[in-house]
Amino acid sequence: MLVGYGYEGIRVFSEDGEHWSEAVTWDKSFPLCAGAYGNGRFVTIAGSGYRGFGLVLTSEDGREWSEPIKVDDEPPPKPYGIQFGNDKFVMFGGSAGGPRKTTAVTNSADGQKWTKVKEHKGGTLMNACYGNDRFVAVGVLGRVAVSKDGGDWEDAPDRRPVDTFIGIAAGPDGFVGGGLHGMRMFSRDGLQWGDRQVGEEGEHLNSVLWVGDRFVGVGLGATYFSPDGRNWERRENTNAPLRCTHYNGRFIGTAWRGRILVSDDAITWREVHRAPHHVEGFVAAEA
Repeated sequence: MLVGYGYEGIRVFSEDGEHWSEAVTWDKSFPLCAGAYGNGRFVTIAGSGYRGFGLVLTSEDGREWSEPIKVDDEPPPKPYGIQFGNDKFVMFGGSAGGPRKTTAVTNSADGQKWTKVKEHKGGTLMNACYGNDRFVAVGVLGRVAVSKDGGDWEDAPDRRPVDTFIGIAAGPDGFVGGGLHGMRMFSRDGLQWGDRQVGEEGEHLNSVLWVGDRFVGVGLGATYFSPDGRNWERRENTNAPLRCTHYNGRFIGTAWRGRILVSDDAITWREVHRAPHHVEGFVAAEA
């Protein structure tokens, strides 16, 4: 099962990435911004804007969903990203703007009961992957942090704002982060980063994926492929999505507004569905 989530709390599901259900929405004024799957359930999250608390929805089948679960604390943990690993969900949030930049890390085994495990000043963590027995989270101003248990975190040293990652993926031998203008970097452990390469202006890599035999970075105008995170092939793409995932051997993407796209090669994309609200991203159940 593949679930799409986004604006107005929209949720749509598909078993093949091609044919999609009718949309389910809510009456909140903020979107579902991230999702993860683990321990037999889908979990999607929403930040509540200025007040900062988070809302969580869970589902065991992608069709029937819980009522919104409020996650609140002091300071408020306004969430931006979520990842599953080491038998737990880890939610990242905080205050990404203004004079008080903070990070809040909150854990849950089932997506329903949440415990804050970390809160501190510093660049807000907003996205993460799990692989090689560790979480690697990326955030504003180039920040990267690593944790094996989702509780204790170590910052990668010598990070620069110009190297801020938008997407990150774990392969069998390490991690690839991607950012603005086709920027790619590789790390074996998530702490020491090198092999920096850039593309052409505007080729922002909004999605970086590991698809079983290679890394794929999908940008606006170009897609990059690498078997090892160091040696890359660039291919111009058409109708590229803003965000995408890899599901059942194909690439599924989303584009404004409510457009769901499919590609066999991450280069040529075609529209297969148009939802009533923008789909922010996707989360897939384990095979």
